[in-house]
Amino acid sequence: MFKNILIPQDGSKHSRAALTYGIWLAKKFDAKIIGLYVVDVVAMEGPFLHDLSGSLGFEPFLNFSTKMREILENKGQGILKEFAEICEREKIIYDSIQDFWDSYKCNMREGKNSRYCNNGPQGYQYTV
Repeated sequence: MFKNILIPQDGSKHSRAALTYGIWLAKKFDAKIIGLYVVDVVAMEGPFLHDLSGSLGFEPFLNFSTKMREILENKGQGILKEFAEICEREKIIYDSIQDFWDSYKCNMREGKNSRYCNNGPQGYQYTV
């Protein structure tokens, strides 16, 4: 019935529960699970910090976007590493994806086995 099961991961207790259920489904249907961590590009731009610094009259530090990207990428790598360790321990076939989205725009991307779209405030819709 299921060949691929997409499980968004963000490090929350809800994503851990989704992983537990996804592993159960994968075992029942001999399916592959795919862990997805999405970095919101808007979060990297730091609009709040820039707005705050402008209203207080000081300059935000240089390379804020670069530092923020690095922090969010490292967070995602850590979350997906934990995802991989759990899958290996449970002997589940898995893959993981870390992607970047601008939550204010709708972006379509085509991959080898996937098509996915970010619908901004309405949420993410993926087909794997």
